[in-house]
Amino acid sequence: MKENINNEQVRQYPCPTCDGQIPNNETPGAYMGAISRTDNKTEVCSACGTREALLPIIIAQRSKMLEDIAKIDRALGMGVK
Repeated sequence: MKENINNEQVRQYPCPTCDGQIPNNETPGAYMGAISRTDNKTEVCSACGTREALLPIIIAQRSKMLEDIAKIDRALGMGVK
């Protein structure tokens, strides 16, 4: 057990996703990590929490970009034949 910045006892254990420290490697145990979006109960490090939050946005943007490229290709007559 370790004390955090509020002198509270906190358990230290690694992030189940990346094995890094929670909330991060610079301040392990200083405060609670993020709650994983995969099950809404597992605590993960800040970086993995951010990654989980941004991944759907990145995938959606990538899909939109690929659709736009396909539209341009069709307009220019360069579509897959």
